[in-house]
Amino acid sequence: MGLDYHAEIEKHYYSVPHQLLREKAWARITARTIEIFHCGKRVAAHVRSSSNRKHTSATSSKPSSLTNASITSPMPDTLQSIHEPL
Repeated sequence: MGLDYHAEIEKHYYSVPHQLLREKAWARITARTIEIFHCGKRVAAHVRSSSNRKHTSATSSKPSSLTNASITSPMPDTLQSIHEPL
């Protein structure tokens, strides 16, 4: 995951639990959802967005020290994508 607790998936940034900073994960992408998995467990799910280079964030993903801060600079991540047939 990136340093801002978001993973880039198809030109959009989706939040993941901040505890997974710099960990590897994989994503299941469907027509309507993005699910992110770590060690075989689903750790995040989002409605899929078509907005390029924007952020989708779950409040539960954000560390308490950042609850009132805005994060605007995405970082590279190590997310692997698996595309499922639509």
